[in-house]
Amino acid sequence: MLLTLPFFLQQRFYLSYTHSIYQTPVVEEFEAKHSTIQLREISTRSWGVVEYYGIQGTLKRDRGEIRIGTIDFKLPKLSLMIGYMAEHQLTLGDQSYALYKMVEPGGILSIEVHSLSIAHYLWSFRSFLL
Repeated sequence: MLLTLPFFLQQRFYLSYTHSIYQTPVVEEFEAKHSTIQLREISTRSWGVVEYYGIQGTLKRDRGEIRIGTIDFKLPKLSLMIGYMAEHQLTLGDQSYALYKMVEPGGILSIEVHSLSIAHYLWSFRSFLL
């Protein structure tokens, strides 16, 4: 385990990176919901990225930004390969985490949601507080 983050019920988080084929920024919006991860929206400036994903959803354009919204894609965990140039970052609230600095390029990183009671969470991480 590299990192544990406190997600609250139906909290959203964002994965941002540079698309390896189209060399353009992409932001994926996810929602931690119970024990699943739900993809909610993809944002980019490239129509190529939109076609690459081929995901059904509502398309919106605003000042060059293309958004695929109303996506109903659920996963038990999110596995991603850390790219050589992608510079993956996870953003939760106002905090960003540089995933590409935690795992070597080509490495696989899994993101999972686990329900913990507040007492279990505090007990598990009490050593960090001391």
